[in-house]
Amino acid sequence: MTNDFNEISMYQCVYCGKIFRTDKKHQCKFKPEFRNCFSCQHCTGIVEVTQDDVVSDEYYPFAGEQDDPELHKITTKYTSCAKRNGHSIAELSKKRWNLNCDMWDIMPYYTGKETYVRKLVWKLT
Repeated sequence: MTNDFNEISMYQCVYCGKIFRTDKKHQCKFKPEFRNCFSCQHCTGIVEVTQDDVVSDEYYPFAGEQDDPELHKITTKYTSCAKRNGHSIAELSKKRWNLNCDMWDIMPYYTGKETYVRKLVWKLT
């Protein structure tokens, strides 16, 4: 009987549980060393802000056929914080989750994504 498989190594992030082929590129947003909202005890959740945005005629392929400008709903997600204003999730992502907040305090018994979900999604203590 021949072996039709090769043995491979995989890596699992201890903070979020995702599995990767390499241990080099993953910047986990739940890593406490980044001192961001996902591991902070002052974070009270994620809020979505929806705004109407007018799309001007120059963005239409047939600009002459459009009588009124079209409204698009833009939704932006922000963290909410008990100590200060929250942060845009998009901006945190651009910083590769490294916020280094001076108001940051780690959640009690923090182990990663599981702790975040228990506290802020399920509202358990």
